[in-house]
Amino acid sequence: MPPPDMMFCAQQIIIPPELPNLLKNFTKAAIRTQPKDLLQWSSTYFHALYRGERLPVKERFEMNVAPQKTDTMYCSQQISVPSDLPIILQCFTKAAIQTQPEDLLLWSST
Repeated sequence: MPPPDMMFCAQQIIIPPELPNLLKNFTKAAIRTQPKDLLQWSSTYFHALYRGERLPVKERFEMNVAPQKTDTMYCSQQISVPSDLPIILQCFTKAAIQTQPEDLLLWSST
């Protein structure tokens, strides 16, 4: 059921159950991979995910500087979040909630 044109309360917002996990995995992959063109990489990522193909993701995060460990955590200054990532996540989430696709994975790959 498509959401109404006007939202008045949180109960009207239906979040697809698979959306949080999909966004979490996407975010981790984007941070690990550090793509130069995040938008193009995102498209490739979701197409590969939908088709069951190998994802365009690095196996592990590669740092440009020598790691400085504090206990078992890396310093947050060493891990950079692609600057467009928050905007892409916000737009993707808003569109998914407004659209309410039956198949979120198929929708995300188009």
